[in-house]
Amino acid sequence: MITVPEATNKIVMRSRYLAEAMSKGIINNSSLARYIKPEIEEMLIKPVSQSAIIMALNRMEKEIKPKYFAGNIFKNSPQITVHSDASTSSITISVPKEAVKTPGILYFFIKSLAWEGINILEVKTSTNEITMNFEKKDINRAFAIIQSLFEKSV
Repeated sequence: MITVPEATNKIVMRSRYLAEAMSKGIINNSSLARYIKPEIEEMLIKPVSQSAIIMALNRMEKEIKPKYFAGNIFKNSPQITVHSDASTSSITISVPKEAVKTPGILYFFIKSLAWEGINILEVKTSTNEITMNFEKKDINRAFAIIQSLFEKSV
C-alpha cells in the first residue's frame, strides 16, 4: 500500500514547475497540502490529515535539488537573433561550448515560454545554437521573454 509521503512525492514530481518552486523554497506547504489533499485521499482510498501531508512536503522540500542550472553557463547575455517574415518567424540563441555538456539548456528557455502560453512550432539545435520557430503573432513576446532571462537584478 502506498504511503502519504509516497503519494505526495508522486504528485509533486510529476509537475516540474511545482518541484522547481519547492526546490527554491517559494511554495507555501500548508496551501499546497490543502490543494493536493483530495488527490492523495483518492490515491490512498482513505482520509488523510493535512498535517501528515505538510510533514511529507517539509521533508521533501529538503531533498529536492535541481540536478542542473542552465543559467550558470551564461556568464554574459548570449547573442539573440530574430528573423521574422511572412511565413517562418524564429529566434536563434548562441550558446557557449559548455552547453553541450549541460542538461536542461532547452528546458531553461522552453519552460518560460510555455508558462506564458507561447507555442513553439519547431526547435532546432546545434553545438552552438538553439533556433526556435514561432507563429508570427508570438515572435515579439517570445523575444521579450527570452531576453528577460538574462536581465540582471538591480
